[in-house]
Amino acid sequence: MSGHGGTINGTWDGVVPPECGPNPCILSLAANLTWVPATEPLHRDINVNITFGLGPGMSFANSVLAKDSSIGLVGLVPCAYGGSNISQWSQGSFLYDRLVTRARAAVQGGGKIQALLWYQGESDTVLAEDAKLYMERLGKFFHELRFDLESPSLLIIQRSKICETLSSTPSPGMASGDGGRANWKDPELYKLFIDLCLKESTENGKNGGSLKKESWDRVRVALNKEKNVNLSQKQLKNQWEYLKSKYGEWSKIISKIGNGYDPVTNTVNWSTEEWSEYIQANPNAKQFRYTGLQYANELKALFDGVRATGRFSWGPSKEGFPADGTPSQSQSETYINLDTRSLETPSSPNDSAKPDSKRQKKNKSDELDKQLLEALQTLQNSDGPTIEECNRILDEMELFDMSDPLYIVACSIFCKSKAHREQWMLLREKPQAVRKGWIQLNGKKLGLL
Repeated sequence: MSGHGGTINGTWDGVVPPECGPNPCILSLAANLTWVPATEPLHRDINVNITFGLGPGMSFANSVLAKDSSIGLVGLVPCAYGGSNISQWSQGSFLYDRLVTRARAAVQGGGKIQALLWYQGESDTVLAEDAKLYMERLGKFFHELRFDLESPSLLIIQRSKICETLSSTPSPGMASGDGGRANWKDPELYKLFIDLCLKESTENGKNGGSLKKESWDRVRVALNKEKNVNLSQKQLKNQWEYLKSKYGEWSKIISKIGNGYDPVTNTVNWSTEEWSEYIQANPNAKQFRYTGLQYANELKALFDGVRATGRFSWGPSKEGFPADGTPSQSQSETYINLDTRSLETPSSPNDSAKPDSKRQKKNKSDELDKQLLEALQTLQNSDGPTIEECNRILDEMELFDMSDPLYIVACSIFCKSKAHREQWMLLREKPQAVRKGWIQLNGKKLGLL
């Protein structure tokens, strides 16, 4: 509930009772994702299209601090939209995505999400069908939110008797006592399934586009042992196909030239117009509008059969996402020719060549060792300036204090590619204004500013 308390004929009367008054220990996350002193109405810049008034947020926070002042600061993250029904909060909707984005932004500088304060439901009483489905939709919303915030035990406080009923009623997709259902929204079960499938695929191979029957049996036994869920092979295959489809959508996005992937936020920085156009042509890509694919490297290994390691591995900190197992365009390509054919000695038709065979083998080995050393030297020199070297130069220049956002932007640029690091090293002797301008220009171009 965004708050309609004190509104008369569409206008707030401006009265703030003591329990809703400001407190120096209570902050609010504004629409621009910055922390400000919390004052009523909390949703003035969040719920801008309707009349706002008082909500439960300030009185709740004041009550919490009154009971335990040792808590210190309380941060409120307003996300509500007055008059909305529960179907408008389904995963992938505007309200849901905004909630997740703001919640994640709230903990960027530290802290922890302690609870969700939920006060909603009046709009779901208008139609009998909505009222009938409310429990199911609400349970699904709670579980999806916990999953997306990676907080399976997130406390949810609801001013309604519905919570008491919900707590004693199995939610959709929840693992039940009969062991026949699985809650794939459980982060531990979700990750365990991927790890087990990857292990079987790596060690025992696949049968076409799926695991072998005996591999599915081992996965099923392991899940039952670790998570007490007894699933059929069909259920496991359904989850496999779901993950495969999810990975396929993400792969198409990341393999696009100039994909705009941001490793810091694990998102693709396209403009609203670019996303709208892409989603119109690829509706299933909507799930990646505000967040990237979780466990992308593992899923690539599972479905593409490629698990890169070392300098060509991919993860949340990597820039590109190879579509075919080769380094992405952002990585430098180094080709090394180890032509051992030129080292081969043709056999002689007579036995007189045999006494020289040891010398020939030694010469062949020495030549191969030489080529290997040259290859290693080529690899060592192919990466150009290191991130550490670029950071050291940045510190020596004293362009910014470490608390300056541009310092973080510069460090992020160094992580982007070899070309960025090389260009930065060339600017060492340039005027300060040129170096600073380069950081600002690239920061904007890469979506960091």
